[in-house]
Amino acid sequence: MSLPLIQILHRETEAVKAFAEALADEREVMKSGDAQALGAVLDRKTALASALAELGAAREAQMAAAGLRAGPNGMLVGLRIDPAVHQAWRTLRLAALGAHQASTLNSAVIAAHLEHTRAAIQVLRQRGIDAGLYGRDGRTQNAASGLSLARG
Repeated sequence: MSLPLIQILHRETEAVKAFAEALADEREVMKSGDAQALGAVLDRKTALASALAELGAAREAQMAAAGLRAGPNGMLVGLRIDPAVHQAWRTLRLAALGAHQASTLNSAVIAAHLEHTRAAIQVLRQRGIDAGLYGRDGRTQNAASGLSLARG
């Protein structure tokens, strides 16, 4: 039995599920528009992504030691695959699929927000109200010219 590999697969599965929960929380925060809460969720996602990278490296090392590898379409490939390892691998793959779907949904929500913002800016510009809009560099599009009070 490949107990160390099974344990790492279970730990990675739990981390993937936690990441999917963070994605769900992120989606709810995006809907509410709470920028501070979004920052906290992003910090949590970053920590989870780091943990997932470490767990993934540990899993790959355990798989290599057991003579296993991930083949095409995520199939587990090896000469002797312990049924418990196969089940733990399957559970991890399902959790990863759920996290991928949550990420795809969040991407769609972000794209919708960006499109709404672009459309709103376009309406303002068509009405000639772009003097107060900021560009990508953080400066207003039509900065006032003249004497700078900061220069003295």
